[in-house]
This record gives sequence, C-alpha cells and structure tokens, in this order.
Amino acid sequence: MHSSIQSFISSCQLCQQYKISRRTPAGHLQPTEIPQGVFEKINMDFIGPLPTSTQGHKYILVCTDYLSKYIIAQPCQDCSATTAAKFLVEQVMLVHGTPRVVVTDNGSHFTGQVYEAVASRLGIQHLRSTAYHPQTNGQVERANATLVERIGTLTHKHPANWDEYISFVTHSYNTTKHSTTGLEPTKLVFGRNLVLPFDPPKNNIIFTAPNDYYVQLIRCLEETKQIAKQNIKHQQTIHKKHYDTGRRDRTLAIGQLIFVEQTPHKMKKFFPKWDGLYEVIKQTGRLNYEVKHE
Repeated sequence: MHSSIQSFISSCQLCQQYKISRRTPAGHLQPTEIPQGVFEKINMDFIGPLPTSTQGHKYILVCTDYLSKYIIAQPCQDCSATTAAKFLVEQVMLVHGTPRVVVTDNGSHFTGQVYEAVASRLGIQHLRSTAYHPQTNGQVERANATLVERIGTLTHKHPANWDEYISFVTHSYNTTKHSTTGLEPTKLVFGRNLVLPFDPPKNNIIFTAPNDYYVQLIRCLEETKQIAKQNIKHQQTIHKKHYDTGRRDRTLAIGQLIFVEQTPHKMKKFFPKWDGLYEVIKQTGRLNYEVKHE
C-alpha cells in the first residue's frame, strides 16, 4: 500500500506542482573568470527607488570593477537607459577606459535600444545576470548593500539628504582594504594609496631619472594586480568548497520534460510552486537551458 501511494504521488502532475522541495538545489558553484586588468570587466546596477532627496534624486547608479572592487556611484533622478548610457561614457569610459565586458541585470534601463546601441558602438560585450538569481552577482549585491548601510547610518536624522553623502561613502569604500583582494581598491587602480587628511607625512622619494616614477608605478600596478588575482582565486576556492557541500551536479537531456519554479512575483498562497510541463530545447550554459511550454 505504501509503495502504491508513493508511486501515485510521484506520477501526479498536480502533486508535483505544489510540492515544496526540501533538497539542496542542484548545481556546483561556477566561479567567475578573474579579469586580467582593472576596468576590463565591470558591473552596472541601479539601487532604488529610494526616498526622493531634496535634490530630486531617487536612485543610485553604481559601477563595480570586478578585479579591483573599485566602485563609482552617482545619484540619479531616474533609472532610464539614457541615464545609464551617459554614465557609462562619462564616468567610466572617459576616466578609466572602455571596458571589455559590462554585466547588468535584465532591467529595461540596460536592455533598451539607447544603452544597447552605445555599448555596441563602443565594442563592449554586454552580459546579463540570471533573472531572479542574485547569487550570480554576489559581490555587487554585497557592495550595494554596504553603500546603502553606510549612507543610512550617516543620514538617519536627515534622510532627505542621502545623495549628499554618496561621494564620501564611495571614497571610504575605495580606500578601505577589501576582504577578497586584501588591498585597497584605489591602490589597484592608481598604483598608490591615496593620501588622507590625517595621514602622517610620507618620506619624500627622490627620482634620479625622468622615467623613474613611471617604472615604479608600472611595477607597483603589476605587483598589486597579481596579489589581487591570487587572493580572489583563494577566496573563490574557499567559497566554492563551502557552497558545494551537499550539492550535486545535474544535467538535463534534450527533449526531457521538466517543471520550472515559479518566479517570486507570480507566486501567491495556494498557487502552485512549479509551472509546467516544459520541454528542454537546448543547453545554453553549464547549468542553463532553453525550454518551451509543452
């Protein structure tokens, strides 16, 4: 009798659609490729909407460099594709050079014709993170959370002035050693630590030839880059070992019928957790598949 009941439930499509999985999700962690240089690969993301500031700002547009962890943040009155494209050109490209890869979410501000046209004209590869899966951009999510936390701490008495603190909070973040690289983002970008108001005087360095500073700067940039890459790889190894514990890799076959988990905004009480059936059409990544409704 028991085996008959189990067999019936496992073959009942409606039962499967409402069933809450108690298993650890399948799939081992796939660490992202470490960039070879600063501002080679960046992420762009809008934080908001936030409470409207006295200057009319509702969003923060943040750019994060994948290697150095250096961030650029700017308050915005909207989250349009035009705003994102202008920021990419003026705050990133004209200051730090043209990135090879830009990673964003699937918001319309990054998928609109204006932004796509600018990225294409600049020769930038535009990658999109997996929808409803913020873990694919974990470091950016943590950086954004840190920004919001620090701004909130400084403006708890005057929350309408939050946009006035962005540059100070960004500076503080960029001049603090990052837990992943073990270095200050500014040192990786500029090849030196920024002099802060209360720093003790540094010993003057005497250069005997015109290009001494250039040689020293190049050496410092290369050394710090290698240190950062080694530390990032080490942290990725630790994170992967922890993440993969209890997980299994799983491969779907072309033509296989599956259920797809409902997206959060579609889920309501007494609604099925799973939608389907879907047929697997093709594999687009190690753990990503294209499917169609049966």
